[in-house]
Amino acid sequence: MCSGTTISYVSRKLKVSYKTLERIYYDIAKKELNDSACSGVIGIDEVAVRKGHRYETVVTDIHTGMIHQMGPNRDYEATVNLLNSFKEKPPSVVVMDMWKPFFKACQNSLPKASIVIDKYHVVQKVNLALDAVRKSKNKQIERLKKGRL
Repeated sequence: MCSGTTISYVSRKLKVSYKTLERIYYDIAKKELNDSACSGVIGIDEVAVRKGHRYETVVTDIHTGMIHQMGPNRDYEATVNLLNSFKEKPPSVVVMDMWKPFFKACQNSLPKASIVIDKYHVVQKVNLALDAVRKSKNKQIERLKKGRL
């Protein structure tokens, strides 16, 4: 049931606690899915387990959307532990945000993989840089006063 919808929906429908159903689902999914099969392009990101309090590192297959691994923290050691499962068949590309522990772990664990920064973070940095230039030129160009043209 969970593979066609969310764990939350099935939990409400069957009146089973979310945590219990989640544990059962992932125990069964581990046995049925071959986590070592990788398309060659993985993504590393973090998810908030409790908003603003606790994070977990998630390694996904970019092409299939399948979650390969989840780790307890978003630090260097946790990321290295997750990436060690790809030693046999390492991915050729790793997509991630600009979180330094991810970057460092990737360089050390998968030295031949190309690292790609996701486009959201690149666009965010470019916009910040443009805003800084605009603000510095604000006084020189009257049309830019309190605006962006």
